[in-house]
Amino acid sequence: MSESVLNLGVDCPEDELALEQAIETFTKWRIETSGTGWMERDLPDLIVKTVWDAHGQLQKLLIFAESKWKEVFMAIWLELRPSIAAA
Repeated sequence: MSESVLNLGVDCPEDELALEQAIETFTKWRIETSGTGWMERDLPDLIVKTVWDAHGQLQKLLIFAESKWKEVFMAIWLELRPSIAAA
């Protein structure tokens, strides 16, 4: 397994909502694409931790079981995050 970590800044309530929607969309995608046997794995596909950076800003640390899943999540995140979509 090639664990991959993504550190996201969640700057506003809209970003928090977008993160929730992105995680839900990612989870649905994993269920649809994982085939049989996905419930027998020892490790989760995604772990989400809340952490503080060196400047005291809230961050969401996402740990993916596979690096390719991080790429899929980033595509979903970039589509849903309002502060990026508005830029």
